[in-house]
Amino acid sequence: MRPGDFSTHDWIGPASRTLPTTDLYFLNACRRWLGSRPFYPAPIRRVGANSFTCGDSIIVSRRDSPAVVERLLRKSCGQFCYIIDDDLWALDDDTSLPVAYRQRLITLRDGQHRRLTERADTIIVSSSVLADVYRDRGHRVVQLDPFWSEALADGSHFDPLADGAPLEVGYLGSSSHASDRGFVLQVFEELAARDLNLRLTIIGTADVPAHLRKHPKLQILKHLPWPLYRKRLARQRFHVLLYPSLPTAFNKARSFNKLIEHAVAGGVGIYSDSWNFAQDIEANKAGFLLENTVEHWADFLGAIDRTGLKASSNSTLAYTRELNLTSRSKQLEFWKKTLKLS
Repeated sequence: MRPGDFSTHDWIGPASRTLPTTDLYFLNACRRWLGSRPFYPAPIRRVGANSFTCGDSIIVSRRDSPAVVERLLRKSCGQFCYIIDDDLWALDDDTSLPVAYRQRLITLRDGQHRRLTERADTIIVSSSVLADVYRDRGHRVVQLDPFWSEALADGSHFDPLADGAPLEVGYLGSSSHASDRGFVLQVFEELAARDLNLRLTIIGTADVPAHLRKHPKLQILKHLPWPLYRKRLARQRFHVLLYPSLPTAFNKARSFNKLIEHAVAGGVGIYSDSWNFAQDIEANKAGFLLENTVEHWADFLGAIDRTGLKASSNSTLAYTRELNLTSRSKQLEFWKKTLKLS
């Protein structure tokens, strides 16, 4: 093996460290061309948890181990693609993020991200806002939307509501959504005081007040690595999924990913009417839009028409299925052309 070549060690176990960015903007669409074993003769070769080669092309998604990134930066290639799905420059002004998470992203921005963007021929981003950010810095940019390869839920889980089953409400934002998550917990406090027939499910205990952590109507799921999270999500079923998006600098550059993620788990989404995608949601009857006040959200959930949720789910599903398939087609078109895949 020549110095600088990738060893079997680089390949072993990387799928367990795959990032959401990698799957949603590359692997879900292109997995058929990925070798399933080290040195298996397939066009796309995995050389790190989130790094790949295909012929003389290199693809890096967000970040990888320092050793892998260093080797790739030294390697000559015909095309270097870098995928990123967050506005890392918003961190200078947005203090709503958890301190440790914000610092990790600043370290990424000023370290690997800086070197990878300097080397990249093309930067793949996840929203029009993010596309403008990178174009303004002189980069060649391609915008791709997220694609989920999981099956979208049908509406059968809504049927028990007619027999008095509790309304299953979920919030899938992690601790990185600190301000939005705090908003959701305030909404739950309002609902809990009304003793309604519902249950809220969230992920992780971050920022959950001590007096709520053992509340009988609050289910707190453990954080899981992304590959295991995907498997759990595909088994879960919710009636309603919350996604307040408070107007922070970091939130403005987010993609419409939660629309598809909600469809995988079967929930009708409730979204902020100030979210970038609010007009699309309204035009396609793909969820509910509310003003960003705790009282509005609590009142809406308290009075929601449970018998009409299945019909709302059907229209949401029709839109999100088409949105997801369009994302897949656009990704395939771009990657097949860029990587010369047949």
